[in-house]
Amino acid sequence: MAGRLVGVGRVASDPELGARDLFDFLGGGHLKKRHGKKTHTLFFLETLVLQKKKILHDARFELNELAASRFSKERKMKSVIFLTFLVATCSAVSTCDPGNTFGHPLRSQFLLAANYTNLNHGSYGAVPSSVLQAKEAWLVHIEANSDMWFRYEMFHVLDTLEKTAATFLNADHKSIVFVRNASNGLNAVLRSLLNGVSGFAKKKVLILSEAYQMVKNCLAFLEMEFSQQVVTVNVTYPYDETALLNSVESVFASNPAGTFGFASFSHIVSVPGIILPAKKLVQICKQYGVLAMIDGAHVPGQIALDLTDIGAHIYIGNLHKWMYTPKGSAILYVSEDTQSMIYPSVISEEGQGPSRFKIGFRYEGTDDVTSYMAFPAALQFVTSLGGPTAVMAYTHCLAVQGGQILSTAWNTTTMTTEANMGAMVDVMLPQPQNGTLISTLPTRLLQGEASNGLVTYVPMYSVPYNGQATWFARVSGQVYNDLTDYQRLAEAVVELLGKP
Repeated sequence: MAGRLVGVGRVASDPELGARDLFDFLGGGHLKKRHGKKTHTLFFLETLVLQKKKILHDARFELNELAASRFSKERKMKSVIFLTFLVATCSAVSTCDPGNTFGHPLRSQFLLAANYTNLNHGSYGAVPSSVLQAKEAWLVHIEANSDMWFRYEMFHVLDTLEKTAATFLNADHKSIVFVRNASNGLNAVLRSLLNGVSGFAKKKVLILSEAYQMVKNCLAFLEMEFSQQVVTVNVTYPYDETALLNSVESVFASNPAGTFGFASFSHIVSVPGIILPAKKLVQICKQYGVLAMIDGAHVPGQIALDLTDIGAHIYIGNLHKWMYTPKGSAILYVSEDTQSMIYPSVISEEGQGPSRFKIGFRYEGTDDVTSYMAFPAALQFVTSLGGPTAVMAYTHCLAVQGGQILSTAWNTTTMTTEANMGAMVDVMLPQPQNGTLISTLPTRLLQGEASNGLVTYVPMYSVPYNGQATWFARVSGQVYNDLTDYQRLAEAVVELLGKP
């Protein structure tokens, strides 16, 4: 069906032709022959294009007519999904229209397989060809004279890169180092502070129930080895920011001063992919004398990030997810007054830099750091698309409008409101839910079992929602996607749920 969406492209450029293309797609010729008159379908499409104020009213009318028609159940569902997609597209054309900058044409600048629709950018990212070429150029340069690189050049290049990253994140460059990924940085921090002998040994640690599993696993190890006490604050759904902030503060306030020494919060949760109030959580921690670490694995490039404004003692963020760098690239920010307590996971002896913090993290043994070197090329790629603000506006719009397409097609709802979305949207899967069947969907989607040819992977998970275990899908939008990808996903899920 996606191959017949020619009318969508004509809606903006030629309303009359666009309406008739869409009419033909919905079987307009057959409808006109049967009814002998201009059908509600064609009238609806022309009205949708020419009179946007009537979109929703006419959409409901048309959907009701489809429900009363003699079309097959599958035909009705496809029509409902398509009309929903069309409403979302036309109502959001000012920001969600890929124009000449975004959408499927950009796939040519990535190495995505021709048959693969990436709706899971949040897990591993995707690297533009130009950025990979920059990484490869550095590899060639290093191999030409490894002694010169590792003994002298590398540290000067890292110094420049740290300053570039600090400018991008609005942070003091003396507090920024590169690490391989957020897990690497988080482990270094947690195992430096919670090692059984530091000043935090007898203090409690606070985390949220939505902490990334790696954080929970590391803390479980530290609990086992050093008897570190961890307190978990539960996040409830539907998400309520005020309730979360009150719960965190209540835990601190109900314990004697000094009980808690350290707290870790996600800035954007992995699943569900919702934005948490990082700055407000840091402020609460500082009010009670608690060291605050923010896990921003999903943040750089997905939403605007100002580390000075957030004010965390420690912040960790991947660059290879939403900032287009090659895999194995992240930043670790540690405020100057906290650096004396933080050590890298691997202690070496040959680093260079102005502080022990820089020396330690800049060299943990012979390694390939060319993914860091490609960061300027990634910034240049973003600039070529209009800059971070333009990229974030488009991907956020995909999340909002794509979420509407999915939730309407599935007759459900999104996990949270637009204000708590970045480029990811979490949508409740169709009811009634069969958890065993749903758990197979990601693999079946990746294997291309849907008849519309969609090959993708979408994380699906169950959380308590209004007191009941409920399954959601987390869908990531990126510059190479457009709303037709969400439409195809809506169709594929409905079909596969009907074919165990």
